[in-house]
Amino acid sequence: MSEYMLPRVEVRLKLKESEVLYSTSPINSPDKAVQVMADALKDLDREMVCIVNMDTKNRPINFNVVSIGSINESMVPMQNIFKAALLSNSARIMLLHTHPSGVAEPSREDDAITHKVAEACRLMDIGFIDHVIIGCISGDIFSYQSDKPELLNGTTSMVKETAPRYETGEVNIISELRPMTGPEKMYCYSQSSQIRCQTGNIGYLRADMDTDGNGFYSSWNDFNKEWKTPEFKEEFDQVLNQLRFGDNSESFLANRKELMKYCFSHPSASINDREFGFRADTGNYAYLMRLNPSKGEYNLYCYCYRKDWLDHHLKEAERGIRFIDSHYHTKFILPDGGKVRITYPDGDRREEICRYIDSTHLEVGGGTLNLFHICQLAEMLEDQRAEVEPVDPSSVRNPGRER
Repeated sequence: MSEYMLPRVEVRLKLKESEVLYSTSPINSPDKAVQVMADALKDLDREMVCIVNMDTKNRPINFNVVSIGSINESMVPMQNIFKAALLSNSARIMLLHTHPSGVAEPSREDDAITHKVAEACRLMDIGFIDHVIIGCISGDIFSYQSDKPELLNGTTSMVKETAPRYETGEVNIISELRPMTGPEKMYCYSQSSQIRCQTGNIGYLRADMDTDGNGFYSSWNDFNKEWKTPEFKEEFDQVLNQLRFGDNSESFLANRKELMKYCFSHPSASINDREFGFRADTGNYAYLMRLNPSKGEYNLYCYCYRKDWLDHHLKEAERGIRFIDSHYHTKFILPDGGKVRITYPDGDRREEICRYIDSTHLEVGGGTLNLFHICQLAEMLEDQRAEVEPVDPSSVRNPGRER
């Protein structure tokens, strides 16, 4: 028996229910959160931290007391916060804690834990609705979403848009709406930080249309806050309103029925068997929309770009990704998004997707250490005595001894 053999174990967790939340309506404001949690929070003489777990419609599933005592990183470890959230299959969470003194102003420790929870939520794709501080004696409340939104960077909006804001006769803000091209379809998903910077990616909005297909629950995630200018925010509102409330055949975000009809009337927009890609352009911005008309799925992912940056990058990426040997001669040119096969001396093989960054840089596969200069990659592969070749030879250009 090998000395490195380890015993195999199975872990099963059970969610124990105790106190009940007496509400099935969405939590759409800090006041509503306090109202729902009133019985659990009243008459406390110590600081208590709890998490409200919610579904995709901001409706509370349950709540979990994380700690009783002062709030700091040692007293409120991340695993305690997210244990119940994961067991409850939560789509979104809200953090609440009390200040028995009655002063609801946040401390530096409160700011630190808020930022840490926000970062963890982004990694696990869980919406972080808000962190609400409650002054027990005074009844005052402090909402990070309202008063310190920068620490909730990328969090979910607590607003369900129901009332039309688009007025008939308003000038359409969208200058062009069309199915995405093949290369554009790669950019309606999350990208690496390098590609986000190269393409002017501002952030993305995710939305679903509720069980009945007539709602619009949305969340926004920042990629570059400096580009999220008042001009952009105003224009993005107009774009969404035009696609939801416009008096034309292109208002496909009106409801799920219209979305399905629009998607299936444009077969060239198909990305896969479930999703469709469309691009909407305005004067300064490009909106790459990944649509899924299926019930129970997020129906919209809209990635927002600086149009000039995105178009410049797409044009540059048409040049392809150069793979060179250690003498800096070009072996082949791979299209952006193409795959290579790397074969090592021991016979091990890996297939990796490659992405164009600029004329001398590329990404190979996923992970955080995947950015290479083309010379660096060539030298590294030679040192490892590894061979690289395109998975699909018909997709590459072979320029001979081009340098």
